[in-house]
Amino acid sequence: MRPAGSRAAETLGEPPAGTTSIPYGRGRVAGYRGGDATSVSRPASSGTLVDALRAQDDETLATLLRLRPDLGVPPPADLVVLATRAGVRASVHRACDDLDSVTLAVLESAVVADADTAPVPRAELARLLGPDLPAPTLDAALQA
Repeated sequence: MRPAGSRAAETLGEPPAGTTSIPYGRGRVAGYRGGDATSVSRPASSGTLVDALRAQDDETLATLLRLRPDLGVPPPADLVVLATRAGVRASVHRACDDLDSVTLAVLESAVVADADTAPVPRAELARLLGPDLPAPTLDAALQA
């Protein structure tokens, strides 16, 4: 589990009540950001990462660039460039570098459950991860 002030523990905007948001690139999950541990979802109004970025306020975009400085060098000309950078393989790998193995397994389970297209209940993630993962460990990974 990461300390509250760690890069992975910070959130980008507020997820809808009862869901955990996950950033994604090229329409797929690109990394995980913490939130409420009851389910995982992609914003229903967003079809692409560009659309999701357009829906964010300036503070949220600034937080994204603080957490992911690789996305801002050189400064992107527009949100299409920013979304493209966030979706490339090297960028996705950098986003996952700070995640421990349990958090990566939770992220993979979210991808398997299509969390980038519809909310996935926490119970479904627990089922996919199996009975050997204690509930508090799953909760900690969802909050990472």
